[in-house]
Amino acid sequence: MKADELERIHFNVKRDWKMIVLLIISAVCWVVGSYEVFVIDKMGPYLTTALLLQIIYLSKMFWYKNYVVWNKKGGVIRIKSFFGESLKSNEIRSTELIDGVLTINKNGGERIAIDLNHIQGEDSQKLKTIIQDSVA
Repeated sequence: MKADELERIHFNVKRDWKMIVLLIISAVCWVVGSYEVFVIDKMGPYLTTALLLQIIYLSKMFWYKNYVVWNKKGGVIRIKSFFGESLKSNEIRSTELIDGVLTINKNGGERIAIDLNHIQGEDSQKLKTIIQDSVA
């Protein structure tokens, strides 16, 4: 595969300030909408806005074909799959990146192999580094 045909991974930090602001606005809309519980006509727009903001926040993972969200406790790796692999840092023993395949060895002896041959090299290395740093 040529270098310009290789895909990128969208990396996301779980504490993205834009998403936190979105959730705060959503929570305010829920509170205001719930306060107007006896006035049905006034309640609708607030609750609808809150619901739409939460849908935007929760659907972010599905905007990209290759998506990784991670923090020090674990994360989700979604590479060419719909749901991806959910991993906890304390379950991971080691990782290897050999010939474009990232192998994650878990404490119970389970191995997870993720094919990264269609991913750019620096993104593959970054993914491996993120996982290794969270285990250490």
